[in-house]
Amino acid sequence: MNKCIPIFLSSVLFLTGCSTMGMERHLANEREVDLEQFGYEEDDDFTLNESVMYNMSDLTRLDQLSPSHVSSIIADDLDAGHYNEWIVFFRDWVNEEPEEAAPFTNLYYDALLAHIESPFPNSEGLVDDAIQTFSEQYEADPLDHTRTLRLARALMESGRDVERGAEMIFAWADSANDEELGSDGFFTIARAHHHVGNYEESIEIYDQLATLSPDDASIYYLQSQAYREMGDDERAQDAMEMAFAPSRNLITNFGDDTLNFYQQFLEESVD
Repeated sequence: MNKCIPIFLSSVLFLTGCSTMGMERHLANEREVDLEQFGYEEDDDFTLNESVMYNMSDLTRLDQLSPSHVSSIIADDLDAGHYNEWIVFFRDWVNEEPEEAAPFTNLYYDALLAHIESPFPNSEGLVDDAIQTFSEQYEADPLDHTRTLRLARALMESGRDVERGAEMIFAWADSANDEELGSDGFFTIARAHHHVGNYEESIEIYDQLATLSPDDASIYYLQSQAYREMGDDERAQDAMEMAFAPSRNLITNFGDDTLNFYQQFLEESVD
């Protein structure tokens, strides 16, 4: 299975303003996180920035921030790629202080999916844990669309059971109304078509999504993949040109040093 790799999207990450990366100080009496139990330390495909993780820990202990504010900041961190850090911290937190951690459970589920759907290799242990969790939720209430899609996406994007995941998504799409579908729903349907080889159907949906979000480079990138699988190299190249347009515009507007600055930023952020 080919995982989507829209790495070029990261070229604008350094412009993101709200992130726990900006929190440099730690609170007094910082609570240690049990990395041995919750950190998948023996798995080389599970990388972790402990500084970011402890910044998240600090954030949850700031009394002046409301739960909704904390959730918003953590969501920004997940979008910035810090899902492994939240997974480990949350698992430790819910083990130590389940009542305090409970309001943020959905962010944990989001982080599990983010790891599975990322362009990087998956931690097999984490995928096992995620699918077990999502399966138990689905079996408890198979009519809950959120639980259905979590399990379906995890099965499909991890490659554990692409056919079943896609079938669950198609069945959900047949019963969902326009409000339940939304752009995220259509994107999920496009991915399901893509994974099972229905490339023309996926491209048609990608076209619709590109009309709604013309600056979303990931749509053009995935569309390029679909064209490539169909053997249409010319259209694949055209779509890839659209995908890289934001990065080229960034360099045009801010100069060639922009790329060097970004690469340096990435190196420093993972140290």
